[in-house]
Amino acid sequence: MRTGGTAAVGGTEAELAADGARRFIEIGPGKVLAGLIRRTCRDAEVLTTHSVEAIDEVANVLAGE
Repeated sequence: MRTGGTAAVGGTEAELAADGARRFIEIGPGKVLAGLIRRTCRDAEVLTTHSVEAIDEVANVLAGE
């Protein structure tokens, strides 16, 4: 698994998408990165969670595959 954080938004995500990544998970307040990823990688699925409790919701989505 590759992670970003220090690269400019869109750079790392675009590289991940080019490598075949289709799902991104943003953990934290707000949805800024999720919006930028949706613009950069239009066919990506973006899940967001803002709290530890909400991580269960993301896990349920992932388990439903």
